[in-house]
Amino acid sequence: MKNIPIPVCIIGLVDGSEILLIKRKKEPYKGYWGLVGGKFELGESIEDVIRREVMEETGFSVGSFKINGMYNEILLDKDDNLLNHFLFVAVKVDLDKNVKRKNVKDAGIESSKWFNLPLKDNKNIIPSDLIMLENFNSNIPVFKEFVMKEDGDELKLVRVVE
Repeated sequence: MKNIPIPVCIIGLVDGSEILLIKRKKEPYKGYWGLVGGKFELGESIEDVIRREVMEETGFSVGSFKINGMYNEILLDKDDNLLNHFLFVAVKVDLDKNVKRKNVKDAGIESSKWFNLPLKDNKNIIPSDLIMLENFNSNIPVFKEFVMKEDGDELKLVRVVE
């Protein structure tokens, strides 16, 4: 764990009424479905990180995007010890209309799948990502804080501050 929160861009890659979720291969959240995303690099704009992460993780180019909110997420282990701390900039990104859609596989991704919105089966989706998805069609940016806790093989949302 680092001594400061990790800035991450979390990306809802949308094509019409579907969204691409990736099944994480690495910790944190290994084995869970979640949104595309990644850490900011020094000097990188939000647009730069969106384009880089979408290309790295999916091979897709992006169309328009909209910032949907900022989230503070604290991840605890089963004994309430701090595992990680993330500051998320959440964005909704439209898939470039010229892109032929496919499922993708990256080194950090076990698999990927296009899900219909709204999500009906939310089992094994990162709980905080589900809350971010609820706000993707809002015209007003959302600011929330999450406390997540690992409990054996399960990941639980312990607290949400709005």
